[in-house]
Amino acid sequence: MLDIKGSFKEIFKYRYYFFWIFLFAFTLYIHIGYGYNQDNGVIINGAWNLINNKILYIDFFEFIPPASFYLIFWLWKIFGVSYFVANLFSIIMLFFASYGIFRISELIYKNKLNYLLPIIFIISSGFWPIINHNAFNAFFMIWACYFIIRGLNDCKEKNFIIAGLLSGISTLFLQQKGAILIISIVSFLIFYSLKEKNKIYLKWCLSYIIFSVLPLFILFLWPIKLIYNNLVYFILFHCLEINYIFPWRLYVILFILLLYIKVFIREKRIDIWFLIFIQFCLLITTFARADDQHILIVIFPLYCLTPLLLKKINCTKFLKFIIYSFITLFLVYIIYTVSIFVTLTHKKIIPKIKPTQNIIHKFVEENCSDSEDVYFGPFLPQLYFDNRKINPTPYDWLITNHHTEAQFKEARQILEKKQPKCAVLYYAIVKKFNYEKNNPVDDYIFKNYKLIFEESGFMFYKKNN
Repeated sequence: MLDIKGSFKEIFKYRYYFFWIFLFAFTLYIHIGYGYNQDNGVIINGAWNLINNKILYIDFFEFIPPASFYLIFWLWKIFGVSYFVANLFSIIMLFFASYGIFRISELIYKNKLNYLLPIIFIISSGFWPIINHNAFNAFFMIWACYFIIRGLNDCKEKNFIIAGLLSGISTLFLQQKGAILIISIVSFLIFYSLKEKNKIYLKWCLSYIIFSVLPLFILFLWPIKLIYNNLVYFILFHCLEINYIFPWRLYVILFILLLYIKVFIREKRIDIWFLIFIQFCLLITTFARADDQHILIVIFPLYCLTPLLLKKINCTKFLKFIIYSFITLFLVYIIYTVSIFVTLTHKKIIPKIKPTQNIIHKFVEENCSDSEDVYFGPFLPQLYFDNRKINPTPYDWLITNHHTEAQFKEARQILEKKQPKCAVLYYAIVKKFNYEKNNPVDDYIFKNYKLIFEESGFMFYKKNN
């Protein structure tokens, strides 16, 4: 006789694996398929430049560290050049980032609510560009924090060595956050060494520093002055103006962090205070661009502390009401920001518009198929890859008040020399940056190219005979 009850018990034993299979399938459903995004396009076209034998920072300009470009480049070398390869690998990294959040929460407090955390993280990623340095960087930061907490709990030096390597690699994806993460962890370990009068923290700190610096030696493959100008100087003096938005979201999350501190104020566990300190430092990195994406991608420490927080709340009914209200608002903010409707209906496994079918590809095929160079601007980097064309300039995107006047002039001089047959301009994307059309590049196109037609905001130009 068939033992149905026993069969269900047998299946139930594997519920842990079923959960992660379901979550991976859900992550696939949200993110798989072609989608145009200028932030994805920065990384995709950087890798496309490498495929076409251009040298990063020398033949084409970037102010992002090299790891994202080379990651996609190597994947393409192994599996072939396609959007699908970059898309699928990015999904896998995002999924394992969510698993890292779960593992951290299990170290803090084992609770069934921990299974909710990776789901929230994946839902919140619904509108992120995931073929992107921010998403790649988050993966390594999450796992670096996991190994630090594990090391603080089991007192094994190897965990700090692994965390150091992961932190150094995270810096090769995004210099600001990686550097802040390293400085924050070092500061935390030194503080606890002084507080506890225990030199073991300094020993762990030294191991962490050594191994976090090791991956950075890759940057010596380029001239140090060039790396400094692109990855440090340009970031400090040319990125803040166009990125800044009023950081009201940041203030709300910082207030929620204060509520967490209020609940944990009597706690003496080092792992809890590590996460609180790291959370504060990571939130500060978003000040220059405190939008939904950049905040949601760094609030994983709050996720990991929430199950324990709910257990520890022990205060007056009024204060408990305030704390619960803000935690609820916190979750609602995440869900609302993502827009479940968009996540479940807009992103499809089979994309609505394939690159080979859209109006841009049709224009390029009909007007400049015999030309290797086409200019897409001001901020359309992915279109070079989509149409298998090469950017004639070293700048895959150019935005006034961000790129320098000298860079605009250099781009114009190269356009004058190479004279690509076609140009496609789209200004809606850069409107939020207060883009000024009165610049050397646009001026050259307006004077030397004929506007063929406009559609959906795109302006299609062909070189005057």
